[in-house]
Amino acid sequence: MISRKKPFKFEMVNLSIGDRIVFDPLGIEVSISGPNTVEYQGKNWALSTFVKEFIPKRNASGNYQGPLYFSYQGRNLVDIRNEMDKLREDKEDW
Repeated sequence: MISRKKPFKFEMVNLSIGDRIVFDPLGIEVSISGPNTVEYQGKNWALSTFVKEFIPKRNASGNYQGPLYFSYQGRNLVDIRNEMDKLREDKEDW
């Protein structure tokens, strides 16, 4: 059985409120405002909602995995999470 990953939270990638990330499709820099939200132009957004609103080219379903479209210091949030998950797994194996 394949287990589903827990919903993304910034703490999973060692980011916190006030840190800045980039919406890669448009190069928009946003500020982390909560455990899974960002602030842009005075409004708080869930990552997937932000993507749905600002993505230049929409997909057929209209559903988005928000962290796929954001990066921190040039590194995609999903890639960072996967690396950190692997490190946690390796640590648990000891």
